[in-house]
Amino acid sequence: IFTKKIEHIYTSFPEGKIEKYETQIGGQTKDELEEEMKAKDIKISNYAQSLLDNSDFKTQPNVENLNLIRLTVKDLEFSNYATTEQIYQKAQELGLDLCPAEVGPHLQLSYSGSDWMLIAMKQITDRDGYPKVFYLRRIGADLWFSVNDALPQYKWYPYYRFVFCSRKS
Repeated sequence: IFTKKIEHIYTSFPEGKIEKYETQIGGQTKDELEEEMKAKDIKISNYAQSLLDNSDFKTQPNVENLNLIRLTVKDLEFSNYATTEQIYQKAQELGLDLCPAEVGPHLQLSYSGSDWMLIAMKQITDRDGYPKVFYLRRIGADLWFSVNDALPQYKWYPYYRFVFCSRKS
C-alpha cells in the first residue's frame, strides 16, 4: 500500500493519519550538509556529530528523490512495545525499507515542524561503541539533530515515531 499513489493513508480515521514526506538525498558531502545545518541554526548534538564523523556515514554523489513514511510503533501493530529488530522486520513486511543514514540530515534541513521522529536506518556505532539512529526534534525554538540508542533488543513504546523509505516499485 505504501508504494501506491494514495494521497492520504490512515491507521484509524481521523486521528491516525500517516505522515508522508518527500526529500532529496545525494549531491552534497558530509561537510556541506553540516555547514548547511549550521547556517540554518540547527543544533547538532555531540553524539550526532560522532555519527556524522563515522566512516559508516556516507553520502551519495548523485541526487535521488525519496518518499518517506512516518509510522508509530503502534501503527506497526505493536500495542505495548517492540524491539528495534521487530520494528524493522515488520516495516519490511509492509513494503517499507530502512532509510540511508543520509536521510537524517537532509530531512532535518527540510523539516521545521514540532514533531520529533527517529530515522529508521542501519544503526551506526557511536564513539562509545553503541549502535544509534538519528533523531530529529525541536526544543523550544531550537531544531536539534541528535541520536538515540538503537540496540536490536532496545524496546520502543507505541508512541515512538519512525521514518521509513517507501519501497521503489
